Amino acid sequence: MCLKRVHQSDLMNKHSVSIVLCLIAFSCDEGSDDSLCRHYEEGTVLIGTNEDVSIEESFDLVNEYKLGIEAVFGHYYESSLPADSIQYVVEYLNSKDYINSRGFRAVEGGNVYLHHQTQALTVFCNLWDMTTERRQDWIETKSILKLTENPGTKSLLLIVPNGQEKEFVTAFEDLDQVKHASLNCIAKIN
Repeated sequence: MCLKRVHQSDLMNKHSVSIVLCLIAFSCDEGSDDSLCRHYEEGTVLIGTNEDVSIEESFDLVNEYKLGIEAVFGHYYESSLPADSIQYVVEYLNSKDYINSRGFRAVEGGNVYLHHQTQALTVFCNLWDMTTERRQDWIETKSILKLTENPGTKSLLLIVPNGQEKEFVTAFEDLDQVKHASLNCIAKIN
């Protein structure tokens, strides 16, 4: 599977595009030609981790390649804090500039809510511009908010050296922890 990012250059610059709202999945045959992705954002690569790979393991994997992380999506958690802690969790998350960023933030009843069946306090949040320090802060935040990660594919938009995008896609495709790796393709919408 290849993930294609829809780029609306007239509306946003390349560093403020929300991947969550702009991902369109296309099926691709293994070894398909590059004609399906003639235009891609230089300096970035998309990867998706296998469901059993934790956020910490995802960070470690990226650290091995000494790459930056522009964004992380698709991870979600349950907190063992009591249900009446939801406002505290929202405020704590919004104090983090890597969550409260690019027009996204933690919102009660939105990405921080009580699960309708289990009543567990549940958290989904995008992570932006994840420097090494911010990665460590997120790990500490998980501990403070008593967040337990649920299994699922995490999508990471990685920052790679310009001109080396295809090499990194190939390298990540060969890793057991990675479910998919692709160029950050640009599709025009009229």
